[in-house]
Amino acid sequence: MWPFSNSSYEVIVESKRAERERLVSLAPAFSSADHAKFLRAGVKEIVSRIESGEWRAVQVVEAYIARAAVAHAQTNCATEILFESALKRAKELDDEYATTKRLRGPYHGVPFSLKVPLRARFLKAHV
Repeated sequence: MWPFSNSSYEVIVESKRAERERLVSLAPAFSSADHAKFLRAGVKEIVSRIESGEWRAVQVVEAYIARAAVAHAQTNCATEILFESALKRAKELDDEYATTKRLRGPYHGVPFSLKVPLRARFLKAHV
């Protein structure tokens, strides 16, 4: 029998969509005035400004989250919304840097996203 012949999958799909939209709705509002400088910066500039204390990783991640939420609203491009864990990790990096004055690595505080089919043990589902 075809695995999608009953409506149980529809409940799962709607639940997943509702959770995704709830998480996207928690993103900060995009502000070109506040976020553009972070979005225009390359990797070296982001890391350099974090190292100088001019920027914090949380600020950079918030800018990227705000822009990602706009992109998702326009294109439905996000499958897994990991904004909360990204902000948590950015705060951890900021706290660590405030204490040690050492960067965690060459990409300290640089946000990234993945758009590939993969199995990631920390995700509930994969594409």
